Amino acid sequence: MLWSVNDVKKEKVDGIILTVAQSSFLKTHINDLRDMQNKPPILIDIPGLYDAAEATKAGLYQRTL
Repeated sequence: MLWSVNDVKKEKVDGIILTVAQSSFLKTHINDLRDMQNKPPILIDIPGLYDAAEATKAGLYQRTL
């Protein structure tokens, strides 16, 4: 399990699930999240940190609660 943006940057992941508004992710641009992932990039954003339209525009499959 990876816990921080720095952990994710060290290796490509299949998807990112955000469960809390962690400060390191608040500072991370949506395009950087996309680039940390294998294709297709997946973002499950439970707290709704990222704008859905912006995520879609960046090419991510994004869902939130």
